[in-house]
Amino acid sequence: MKIIHDFESLTKQLINNVAFTIGTFDGLHRGHKKIINAAVLQASHIRGSSCVVTFDKHPLSLIHPEKEPEKLLVMHKKHDILESWGVDLLLELYFEDNLAKMPADEFLKKILVFKESVFIVGDDFRFGFENKGSFNNSNVITGGMDYHIVADVMEMGEKISSTGIRECISSGEVELAGYLLGRMYSVEGRRVVGDRIGRTLGFPTVNLSTPETLIPLDGVYKTNTLLRGRTYRSMSYIGTKPTFSKKFKVVETHLFGFDEEVEPGTQVEVFFKKRLRGDKKFDNKQDLINQLHHDKENSLED
Repeated sequence: MKIIHDFESLTKQLINNVAFTIGTFDGLHRGHKKIINAAVLQASHIRGSSCVVTFDKHPLSLIHPEKEPEKLLVMHKKHDILESWGVDLLLELYFEDNLAKMPADEFLKKILVFKESVFIVGDDFRFGFENKGSFNNSNVITGGMDYHIVADVMEMGEKISSTGIRECISSGEVELAGYLLGRMYSVEGRRVVGDRIGRTLGFPTVNLSTPETLIPLDGVYKTNTLLRGRTYRSMSYIGTKPTFSKKFKVVETHLFGFDEEVEPGTQVEVFFKKRLRGDKKFDNKQDLINQLHHDKENSLED
């Protein structure tokens, strides 16, 4: 998959027969996958290329910064997933003031230079200045370019959305979030030096720097941890360690069958499978140790 960042580069990469899809695609969930898979399939039908048009940041970060949602994906993961779905070209536009104010018809004209091409979009897709552009909107001039609208993916009577997935993660429902995403939700960071309390409890942990993405609700989780190219079964903690009167939130993970030193700065990724319990202040250290052994048993259950 090739990655470019401006319309000018687009014309250099493609000639004709392009299946475009456009969107923020901030979660790359199952609904997004349906749309992008349709574009990839359509590209093969027209013997052309698939192109995903998206942005380097969420549009709300510029239009309404106070409403900007927390990230569900870091950029390199987004690229990896799109490539694994078979996308040929990613046009990742820098979302700046001139793009935010570009009228919908002008935005489309940047793409209409390609003959025998097609747009594949979701049912609620809007674009252009003040979101006035829509393929259900007669104000949008497609210049004869064909387009297809892909129906939403529904679960439990509601469409799958990044907003709904954020709500699941924020409430600790990581199993449901993973189901809606089509993969386990994960956060990643660099290993940082912690207070080593876990080691005194018999459960040494790898502490993560603050992730760029949304952190699940405080508590203990059954997880997998990716470290140095290997995945370990693990249990992970998010919280402020109230038993030890700490005040700052940490994200740390205990890897089963692992007792090695991890250099600060090492990349770590934690995949959330299930929330085992909430955070809690214990009366004493031994009570906490007993609970951690119970958490371990629950984490190792298949």
